[in-house]
Amino acid sequence: MLDKDQLVRRNVKDTIVREPVYFFTMVLIAAMMSAFDPLFFSKEVQKNCETVLFVFLGTAAILIAMVTAWLVYHMMRRSLKVRSRELGLYMLFGVEKAEISRIIRKEMILMAGMAYIPGIVAGKILEQFLMVIFFHMFRTEYVLKLDLRSKTICFTAMLYLFCHLPALLKVKKTIKKMDIRQLNEGQEINGSGIKRAGRKYKRHRVRKWLLKGDRLFLCRAIGSEMYTMRKKIVSVMLFLTIAIAGSTVAMMYTDYQNHQIDSEYPFDVMIYHQTPKPEFWREKAILEREAGIQSSHGYIIYQDGSSVMNEWLYMHLMYFGDRFISGDGTFDPEGLETDEGDYDVYYPYDTYMKVSDYNVLLQMLGEKPVRLRGDGYILQIKRRLEPELTDEIRGRTLLCGQKELHCQGVRTVDLGQNGHNGADYVLVIPDDAADHMAPYYSVLAAFTDEEVTGALFDRLKDVSDGDEGLYWGSNHSILYVSPILLKKQVETKLKATIVPFIFSCAYVSIVFLCVSISFFASHLIPLGMALIPGCLIAYRASKGFILATGLRTVWVRYVLLSFLWVLMLYILYFILTDIFFRRNIHHGKDGGLL
Repeated sequence: MLDKDQLVRRNVKDTIVREPVYFFTMVLIAAMMSAFDPLFFSKEVQKNCETVLFVFLGTAAILIAMVTAWLVYHMMRRSLKVRSRELGLYMLFGVEKAEISRIIRKEMILMAGMAYIPGIVAGKILEQFLMVIFFHMFRTEYVLKLDLRSKTICFTAMLYLFCHLPALLKVKKTIKKMDIRQLNEGQEINGSGIKRAGRKYKRHRVRKWLLKGDRLFLCRAIGSEMYTMRKKIVSVMLFLTIAIAGSTVAMMYTDYQNHQIDSEYPFDVMIYHQTPKPEFWREKAILEREAGIQSSHGYIIYQDGSSVMNEWLYMHLMYFGDRFISGDGTFDPEGLETDEGDYDVYYPYDTYMKVSDYNVLLQMLGEKPVRLRGDGYILQIKRRLEPELTDEIRGRTLLCGQKELHCQGVRTVDLGQNGHNGADYVLVIPDDAADHMAPYYSVLAAFTDEEVTGALFDRLKDVSDGDEGLYWGSNHSILYVSPILLKKQVETKLKATIVPFIFSCAYVSIVFLCVSISFFASHLIPLGMALIPGCLIAYRASKGFILATGLRTVWVRYVLLSFLWVLMLYILYFILTDIFFRRNIHHGKDGGLL
């Protein structure tokens, strides 16, 4: 005869065989916790991200703990339903409810421990990959090392145990309300009462063509499955939507930090001076002494007292809508004087650059110089805004003194147009045409031999004339604005926010996907229904993000990647379910489990 400990071990083994997908999910969740939690305590990570990491990962950890607790409770409730007759026999043979509750509690703790141990081992391996990815995003080398911090292990164990605590309390309360007759009749146990599994419901009339062949049988089978699983489908749709949205956001911001930061900040150093004097001898001396100058160029941005280009952008860009259009269709400058939003983003006058200065910058960036006709000009604008330009503005004629300039083309080279080389745009004109214009402000662009640091920023700031008069353009996503732009410093500050956000979204996405698919590992139709809202959100988020940041990709890329990510994990679960299902059948034929 089995003692209580042997009974607990046997029941845990039977549960794992009966619900292998659930056990596998708990192992994955333990692995994810073990891999991500060390980021909280790593001094190297904290040095790069400071408190931002705690906010994002802390929020993600809370969400994951909540959904995991829901999963544990649901599976324990389901286990009680399957074992209802077994529990009824325990009570029939005189086992007290308190003792049954202790047995169930031991089983839950034992199974949690059995999932936690392999999860910790797998998590420590995964942690090394996460660290390599994390430091690669900061363009820093990471040396692989196994760091077993006691506080990390304790924190993960506490978080993992917290996921089981609500289920333990709820199961204890449920067992107190159990009745032998109800248990032996095999009815479902829950906190609100007893529901019969074979509950009847009304079916809608179907079309006559459904009666042909096996269509009626198939439709009724699907309808019955969806009815009995309707609450679960709603919950899983929510989880899966969050998972797909999380993976989409993680992919979008990964793309952004991999490509767009280099596009927005192409030079190692850019310095703005409101005073239009391009010598910059003090700044160059500091740069040469601290980092070494590979190449540099100081130049002047000009203005002619007009604001035609600025007004056109205010009136036609989707970002501004119609807030600057008056009733008669002309530009309404009064909207710029309100405090609503942050829309006063362009210089008071249109910005111009000499073609000679433009070609020097192109050569510094490794681009071919341009040849400009004596009566031509080039509209240099950010890539994301080029599709919004109309023939009206592309064919605009400029008047410089007594000379007319015609648009020779639109270029979208990454030139650093967040206030330095114009705000969103700059008009490139022949050198002699600038003689009829007034110097506006001056800019220094440079590449350095060594990476610039935050200490260098402070030294350059001491000789700067501040950010008075600086405007940054219509960027309404991630943007760092400063009269002194040091690429490495900007990159570090932006990534200190972006990278923790990416990791948190990926963390939530993986766990929520595992929880969602664990319910429908062998049910394709409910999973397909749950994919619809997630893909719609991915579609809307992708289009908006690409429009806002100017990423050189198409929106369908993120939707497809999210779908493939879900499909890959689903196939893994499906294979796992199929393997254990076949094994259970073979055991049953041999007189085993069945």
